Amino acid sequence: MASLNPYGKFNEVDQERLLARPKTKKRIAIIALSSIVLAAIVVGAVLGTSHGNNKSSKNGDVQSISTSVKAVCDGTLYPSTCYTTLAPLVQNLTQVNPEQLFKLSVQLAINELLRASQKFSQNEGVFGNVTDPIYVAALENCRVLFDLALDHLNNSLSSTVSLVNAIDDFTTWLSTAGTCQQTCIDGFQNAPLQTSVESSLRNSTELTSIGLAIIRPGASTKIRVKWKGLKLNLGNKDASKFTVKQFINGNKWIPSNVPYNPSL
Repeated sequence: MASLNPYGKFNEVDQERLLARPKTKKRIAIIALSSIVLAAIVVGAVLGTSHGNNKSSKNGDVQSISTSVKAVCDGTLYPSTCYTTLAPLVQNLTQVNPEQLFKLSVQLAINELLRASQKFSQNEGVFGNVTDPIYVAALENCRVLFDLALDHLNNSLSSTVSLVNAIDDFTTWLSTAGTCQQTCIDGFQNAPLQTSVESSLRNSTELTSIGLAIIRPGASTKIRVKWKGLKLNLGNKDASKFTVKQFINGNKWIPSNVPYNPSL
C-alpha cells in the first residue's frame, strides 16, 4: 500500500506510480488489441477472397491489387508512404476495398504512434535528458496528446459501424488524432528539438493523414482540376501576395489589440 505523508497525501513517488499505472495498463491493452485487429483484418480479407484465388492467376491478382492500392494511395498526401506500407499487407488478396485499406492504415498509425510515444517517456525516452522547463512542459503536453490521439484512432478501428453509415464520426476521430500530433509538434516550433520531434512523429502523422484521405479523398492535388493557368504549388513570392498585409492591407486598419501575423 502506498505510504502517506504527514498531511495525509501520497508522496510524490507513489503518486507518480499510481498515475502511471492506468496509463501503462491502457497502452498494453491498446497494443494487444491492435495486434489482434491487424491480424483479423488481414485474415478476414484473405478468407473473404480465397474462393477467387482458385479462379484467377496469381500474377493477374497481384497486378490488380497493386493497381487498386496505387489508385487509392494516389489520392493521399503521401502516396509513396501509403503504397509501400499498405501494398505488402494485401498482396496475397484477389481484391481489396478502401475500407480494408483504411483500417490497415489506422492500425499502422496506432503502431507507429505507440512506438514514437516511447521516445517521449519521462526519464526514459530519447528526450528523457531534457531539463529546460519550457521543453519539459511541452513533452508532458505531448504525452497527454498522444493518449488522446490513441483514443481517437482506436475509436475508428474498433467501431462496428460501417464507414458509409458513420463517415462524419470517422472523419472527426482521424482529424482529431492528427491535430493532437501536430499540436505536439507545434510546441517545439523554432526550438532545437523541433527536427527530432518531427522526425519521431513523421510515420504516425503520415499514416493518420493517409487514413483520413482514404475516407475523405481530395486532399491530394493530383486529382484536382487541371485548368489552364491554375497553380497548384505557389512559391513564397506568389503566396506573399495573399497575406493579411498585402492582400487586405490589414496593417492599416486591424486594431492593435487584435493579434495577427501580417505575413500569413
